[in-house]
Amino acid sequence: MLDLADGFIEPHYPGNRFKGAAVPKYCYLPGGSLFYVAGLFNEDGHGGYNCSMVTVDATPFFASINNKKRRMPLVLGKDFKSAWLDTSLNDEAILEIVYKGVTKEEFQAHSIQKFYKGDFDTNTPEFLKAIADPTGLQGCLF
Repeated sequence: MLDLADGFIEPHYPGNRFKGAAVPKYCYLPGGSLFYVAGLFNEDGHGGYNCSMVTVDATPFFASINNKKRRMPLVLGKDFKSAWLDTSLNDEAILEIVYKGVTKEEFQAHSIQKFYKGDFDTNTPEFLKAIADPTGLQGCLF
């Protein structure tokens, strides 16, 4: 399964203080370009489906954003989209995509309003607007 996306949110812990509150960072490609995230699904036995995004070890950029777990969604490079959907792949071929299929495109990120315990609609474009980032780490690489 492939999830088409224009961005996703990752937690960031300013100053690597992991016991404090995370700052949500919106991660996206310049210009709002769309990309594909590798996913898995199965039928739930009741006429529905369960699905998940595949995550991998973070690239240096995403390790600076998701600085606690250092993970990121498997955003597939253009050459790996069709291969991911091939149902005849064996485990070795799947792992090769997992290890080599991460896009080389450069992402950007900015802080957005904290929503973890908020009481507001997150399904609006305003939700993704950049906010002031007092830690000075907005969009940084390291």
